[in-house]
Amino acid sequence: MSKKTKIYGSVLLIAFLFINTYFFQDSIRLSLKSLLPDNAKIYVKELFFGKQFLKEVSYFKNSNYNQKILPATEFVGINFKKITLKDLDVLEQTHYAKINNKKSNTKTFYLDKIKNDLILATVKGNIFIFKEGELKNKTKISNNLNKLNATHLMDIAIIKDYIYVSFREEPENSKCSYFHLVKAKFNKEHLKFENFFSPKRCTINNYGGRISSGKFNNKDGIILTTGATGNEERHFAQDPNSHLGKILFFSFDEKDFKIISKGHRNPQGLFVENEIILATEHGPYGGDEINHIKQNGNYGWPISSYGEGYKFYNKTYNKKIFEYKKSHENNDFIEPIFTFVPSIGISEIIKIPNKFSKYWQNNYFITSLAGVSLYRVEFDKSYTKVKYLEKIIALERIRDIAYLDFNNTFYLALETTGQLGLLSNEHESSIK
Repeated sequence: MSKKTKIYGSVLLIAFLFINTYFFQDSIRLSLKSLLPDNAKIYVKELFFGKQFLKEVSYFKNSNYNQKILPATEFVGINFKKITLKDLDVLEQTHYAKINNKKSNTKTFYLDKIKNDLILATVKGNIFIFKEGELKNKTKISNNLNKLNATHLMDIAIIKDYIYVSFREEPENSKCSYFHLVKAKFNKEHLKFENFFSPKRCTINNYGGRISSGKFNNKDGIILTTGATGNEERHFAQDPNSHLGKILFFSFDEKDFKIISKGHRNPQGLFVENEIILATEHGPYGGDEINHIKQNGNYGWPISSYGEGYKFYNKTYNKKIFEYKKSHENNDFIEPIFTFVPSIGISEIIKIPNKFSKYWQNNYFITSLAGVSLYRVEFDKSYTKVKYLEKIIALERIRDIAYLDFNNTFYLALETTGQLGLLSNEHESSIK
């Protein structure tokens, strides 16, 4: 490549980057791209990204044959738009970042609904309501979570005119945190939360925290997930006297909880409908799970997992030795319906109403963080296996998802950019 070509390419690249950064004009970017000679384009790419990186990009682009990116899906063309939100709080450190001593900049928030209105809660405890899901009708609801030392929200749920919030209280200069589940009578002006469940144990890793209404032993109540991730506490997942690593039930008329199942690492998603309980669970390094929860079920953690410890990817670690037993069934545990290896950073699970799409009957959405995708799945009738799974790339960490029936729309908590994603389906209305 001549010196003149290199200079020409570098000047055009600088101009391209300036205009791309400050004006975001697609037409201008395309025009500049067309001006660069092919050999200059190759040089610029190799100069800034390296030959190996470009080789990997080319490989993965070709190997992901027929992969869809929202709004495209395999069978349904849906509407997808993203709206930037204001007043979001930043989660400075995700669990994966904590393990790797890194800081993150994710704008974590949670979603639920009350009638036709959308409820949003930030990771630091600010709560907003959007009337009929419209962002122009946004109102902040004052609350006392700050006085309760809610430093890290983990979920919200509207149940019988009450709003339930799970959160971690992280004392200053402490390496541990306290778990709390609180509730408040819902109104649109002020929420006065009071304690519902607060274990006195200060634990290093408080995870889980998903909340749902449900039945257990013919009683109505609250179903709650808890985690047991760290080396210091993971053994509590098998301890019947500990709340950690469990799926718990609280009836509305009793104060003590009942253990539905144990052997859980970090259940981040929860779906309950009649007698069906489905939970999605973070594995360690690999091994995210979808589980069909059964009464008195034991799901294996920390004895069985299809993942391994985070040290497994360390080059100095002896990879010939597995830390966890792989088979659940052979060790008297319940096998997952499905396991993701490698992990996707699994998050919430929600059922897709049949009216959303005639092509997606009896389907579920599963959101992901590291996987930056939605996964559309269908289970068999007994919830023992996944019949099929479609990965739909969103290019965003999706923390939570909610559905409003009146407008047949899903709302996605996109925490990478701090946006609200709206999924709707108007295409099938014209299909006969």
